[in-house]
Amino acid sequence: LESFRRGIWRLLRGARRQHDGIAIYYSMPSIIAGALTGEEEKLNAARDAWVKLIEDCGLQYEFVAYGQVAKGILRNGEFKVVILPYELALSKAEADALRAFAKAGGTLIATRPVGVRDDLGRPQTPGLLDDLFGARLEGAGQAVEPTVALTESIAGLPAGTEMKLPVAVSQLVLAGAKARATAGGGTVPALAAGANGRAILLNLDLTHFEQERRFHSPTEKQ
Repeated sequence: LESFRRGIWRLLRGARRQHDGIAIYYSMPSIIAGALTGEEEKLNAARDAWVKLIEDCGLQYEFVAYGQVAKGILRNGEFKVVILPYELALSKAEADALRAFAKAGGTLIATRPVGVRDDLGRPQTPGLLDDLFGARLEGAGQAVEPTVALTESIAGLPAGTEMKLPVAVSQLVLAGAKARATAGGGTVPALAAGANGRAILLNLDLTHFEQERRFHSPTEKQ
């Protein structure tokens, strides 16, 4: 024990946890809203999916809380990317901070839904960040064939590449963003880029990712 205190403990005590400039958003108002709307399980699964996705890429991250964002933690230049996994509820201060982050050169990546309620859980139409992401909800939802096709080359994959991925909502329409992938035979945006490419919206349901990752198919789990 004494040798531990004199040796490795001194190193551990003075160490600082490193990350790759990636922040995963943690929002208690979203968790409360999810509990009230019956979406808490989906919210937790989406957050866990992003954790596994980032770790599978060999990258490290930090969680940032909604209060930290409202108080300006994103202004210190520590983070390059902020992940918004199923963030139902945002305050105006948070939305303003996220807009400023993107304007300053940071990248936001969100999965639907995002900012559809305020921090008190009240529905917002349009969503609090719809203008930033350049997309909005319109009309009634309907089933969409889970085949996503790239409309341009992404990460070395050529345009036209198809993948089996479930779409989150069918009624998403572009309002200034550019579709980089579509579903439903090209009728539904699956990946949209707004704010000059600084606000990426994934219209995908990642809540099954952990199950897919472990069992290779959502239907194989018994």
